Amino acid sequence: MKTICLFCASLDGKDPLYSKTAKEFGIVLAKHQCSFLYGGGSLGLMGININNFWDPFIQMLEHMKINGLIRSEGDKNLSHASLKNLFVVKDLNELSKHPSFNIS
Repeated sequence: MKTICLFCASLDGKDPLYSKTAKEFGIVLAKHQCSFLYGGGSLGLMGININNFWDPFIQMLEHMKINGLIRSEGDKNLSHASLKNLFVVKDLNELSKHPSFNIS
């Protein structure tokens, strides 16, 4: 199984193409049954991406891992409500050493 890591904005962006692309990317990930590691948020491009990953292919999710990584406890309120695996790291250095990045 492949794992895709995506970190993108918690805002939608000025160009509607960004939102459209985030939506399409989420659908492609789900169709190819990739596991997904992302910034853990429910807002902006991250939220669009994860909502479109989940919605069309919810029945496949037991076979796919979805991990969210956030940088502070305070950001937990902004995490996606359906996310079961949410890890809090203190900085980017800790993030890069997180076991979720060890894809072996």
